[in-house]
Amino acid sequence: MRSFFVAALAALAAAQDTTTSSSTDPTSSSSASASLISTSTASSLSTSSASPSSSSPPSSSVTPSSSVAASKTNSASGSVVTVAQDGSGQFTAINAAVSFAQVSGFPTVSVLPGTYSETVVIAGTQTVTIAGPSASSYAANQVVVAAAPTGTAGVVSFNTQKSTGVTFRNINITNTLSPAGGKAPAVTMYGMNMAFYNCALISTGTGVYTASFGTTLISGSYIEGPDKLLYNYVTLYVYKSTIVPTGGSANIFFGQGYQTAGVWYNSSIVVDSSSIQQKAGLTNSYVYLASPNGNYTAAIFRGSNLGSLIAPTGVRTTVCNYVAVYGEYANTGAGAMSSSNSASRVAACDQSLTASQVSGYTIDQLFGHGFSGYSSYDTTWIDSSVLQSIQSSDASQVGSVSSSAIISSSTVSSSSASTSSASSASATSSLDGSLSQVQSSTASAPSGSSTDSASSSPSSSIASSSSGSSTDAGSSTLSASTSSAQLTTSSSASAAAVTVGPTSAQFSDIGAAVTFAQNSAIPSVIVLAGTYSAFIIAGTQTVTISGPSATAVSDNQVVITSSGTAGSLVIGSSGAKGATFRYLNLTNTATTAAGPAVAMRGLNMAFYGCALVSSALNVYTASYGITLLANSYVEGPDKLFANYPTVYAFNTAIVPTGSSASILYSKGALIGGVNYNATLVLDSGSVSAKAGSAASNVYLATPNGAFGYLTAIFRGSSLGSLVSAGGVYSTSCSVATTFGEFGTTGAGSYSNNVATRGSASCDYQLSASQVSAYTIDQVFGNAYSPYSNKDTTWIDADVLSAIQSADASQLASASSAVPSPTSTSASASASGSASVTCPTPTPSATLVVSQNATGCQYPNVTAAVAALPNDSKPYTISIMAGTYTEQFSITRNGKVTLIGETDFANDYTQNKVRIQISNGVLTSAGQDEITPVINAKKTNDNSGLAVYNIDFKNTFPQTKNTAALAADFYGANIAAYGCSFVGFQDTLLANKGTQVFSNSYIEGSIDFIWGFR
Repeated sequence: MRSFFVAALAALAAAQDTTTSSSTDPTSSSSASASLISTSTASSLSTSSASPSSSSPPSSSVTPSSSVAASKTNSASGSVVTVAQDGSGQFTAINAAVSFAQVSGFPTVSVLPGTYSETVVIAGTQTVTIAGPSASSYAANQVVVAAAPTGTAGVVSFNTQKSTGVTFRNINITNTLSPAGGKAPAVTMYGMNMAFYNCALISTGTGVYTASFGTTLISGSYIEGPDKLLYNYVTLYVYKSTIVPTGGSANIFFGQGYQTAGVWYNSSIVVDSSSIQQKAGLTNSYVYLASPNGNYTAAIFRGSNLGSLIAPTGVRTTVCNYVAVYGEYANTGAGAMSSSNSASRVAACDQSLTASQVSGYTIDQLFGHGFSGYSSYDTTWIDSSVLQSIQSSDASQVGSVSSSAIISSSTVSSSSASTSSASSASATSSLDGSLSQVQSSTASAPSGSSTDSASSSPSSSIASSSSGSSTDAGSSTLSASTSSAQLTTSSSASAAAVTVGPTSAQFSDIGAAVTFAQNSAIPSVIVLAGTYSAFIIAGTQTVTISGPSATAVSDNQVVITSSGTAGSLVIGSSGAKGATFRYLNLTNTATTAAGPAVAMRGLNMAFYGCALVSSALNVYTASYGITLLANSYVEGPDKLFANYPTVYAFNTAIVPTGSSASILYSKGALIGGVNYNATLVLDSGSVSAKAGSAASNVYLATPNGAFGYLTAIFRGSSLGSLVSAGGVYSTSCSVATTFGEFGTTGAGSYSNNVATRGSASCDYQLSASQVSAYTIDQVFGNAYSPYSNKDTTWIDADVLSAIQSADASQLASASSAVPSPTSTSASASASGSASVTCPTPTPSATLVVSQNATGCQYPNVTAAVAALPNDSKPYTISIMAGTYTEQFSITRNGKVTLIGETDFANDYTQNKVRIQISNGVLTSAGQDEITPVINAKKTNDNSGLAVYNIDFKNTFPQTKNTAALAADFYGANIAAYGCSFVGFQDTLLANKGTQVFSNSYIEGSIDFIWGFR
């Protein structure tokens, strides 16, 4: 072990002779004499003016060796506890002394020279400084703490997350475990405001410094290890220190972010005014500055000397696949970013930072953005001379950097931003001419423009015409007009925007640019003309990604392409919010299985003037969230909107290319005991055939399975002859769905297919009152939990105005909007009822459900329940005689009363209303609650539910171990009078709460009445 210490300290001495300011690769000096540690009082090593010792804390801040060598006393002095191996202090072991000091409130533990073979565990929360005799450099330190702790514990470790303000001075900490590639930390850190001044952290294993949250400063020190020297959940500032990786292909920083309470926090390091060099006698190379062990990491190297052992890419090439910010600023040495390696660095997402960008990584900013519970901008705990040196050094770096060395501040010339007609043609031709039908029409665009950021985002102005021709929409006449103001990149890129382009831009990869922008709080990514690869957005920061502005999607100059099941654009985080896309064409050339153009999730997502095109299924697939498509184009062979979408498409062309295709193919979801609908609204858009296509019998919507909970509304849109006569798929009446049209035109619209719509297919003509429940704020406000949001301030102001104007125009010009079958519509027309305006339901009025609905009646219970305001007031729904095939849920605040038509109140044998469905699942699936005819969850306000004279029947055939519920009631004050509940297994789930069943009938074969206490 002694020989290991000699070698280690010799390396320290060699490192001390290397300055951090040299512009050439550091070279190791000769090894120091073994006599360096042969006695307890090693002589100091001389160091260069640029060595870390120049910023070491003054000796007055630590107890000098002359004063700590006092004679042994029976008690510690008022402020210092002394440790000495010869028994001359109060303690012979550091660990015991620290424990005593923290418990007894002593601020300082003074350690006399020696090698202490022990581990030190910081178990208390009291601020304490542990100091060896003052020394001119870490190589001259006289105190060594060395041990080989088992497992992954450090020689120094913290076992409480509340540790605060523990400082080490003039102490060398060494882990001698030699775990053959495994972890062997010198320090495992946990807590806030930790500091190491003039120390050495050395290990023969990985993870020399391993952190589990907290904030740490390492100043004037030495860090040596074979790999992953700075590891795990780190918030660390390294200043004027020497980092010596001893392994080939080693990673200096290997960290990962952490999510708490839905927020992601970065694992971050800043290496400032330091050096990274090779240990004497070694030939290791391809050392990486950083490599992510997960998303949300940041590594900044500034004003430091990077040796030739650094890999040409700087960081691992996998960085671009993660949410990470890796950057350099004003570094020197053969391993620093330079003109010869900048291309490989940028390609690996190691960026050259601007002065503005690096200002976000000062020591106060780094610690202020630490992990939750550990962040603080306060720096008063840092040694004042060290803090002053850091601030002076950083100011000097910024002052000495030439503007020509800053990639991000270079001016992108207008000539490089512009594209030749050949380039534009190439970008458009990749869509195989599929966008040629989306072009300007006579519809005028509203004046004015709205921008997403103050300086760089394109404006968008959407045509608001909602009038539709009664002729077939064989080719789209949808306006794709946008503001004539072109997006230019001739101005200098600043902190407000990041540029992407094949040349003359900060990034060549969109994903890397977005990652950098999100982690740097830059609001816009400007993409120059060209064809780009697919990308993932893994961050949650609001960002706008824009191509050059265009008057139609067919004129877009940016194409993003992929071929596979992943998607050309993938939103990788469920916490994503506020991503906006403008003037981009996203294409997937896959021809088998699913091939999304967009795989979406998250809140407040928007596409303006974009094309989503795929040769495979699921052009737009969503895993919850809310999205606006405006002035855009969607093309694909089948299931164009799939999975769990909530989409409002305005002034958008939908082009199914396959026969018997489904535009919306989806189902709802049961979340927290509440059923939420998958929803698509097409407003002022079109459904039409692609030029040359023979697609036919296209369904506006198709339920994905028996679960249902699906909403598809087409309003003010032109539906071409390729649309199926029934509108929606034939199974729509057997599940809980809301399919309707309002003010549609064209050969495929309701008005031209009255006999095969309505109750025949459950695709209904909506009244003005009913369609008012599907405005954009209502659609988004009723989205899946927890993504529902009625706020619309995030939507482009001109687009929102156009939507509202178009909807008002539709209502004003609507003829009779009656949710009824053919015979009723004819009758209403004959009687001269030219227009029906239905008031918003009020508690004093009773909503009426009828299979022959007229006027403001509703065709099914699902529609009536959906029309109820969530205002905590009581409402009554009267259901006329008939058998209704549907599945519905009631979750609103406020009591609901359902009354079935009957001549004999409270007598189930005379009931005239039956609501039924056929739905069963294996009990082993744990999804019993997706099967009931009625699902009432009234836990939010216990306002209750009352049901009179209705038969609820699940007709699913008796099947072993298969649940088929008729009803699921959950909540207090629920009562059924004169009702029947019929099924085979698990018929009635009286879930939780107080419930009454009076004069009713319950039938089943097994477990047909069950519930919970």
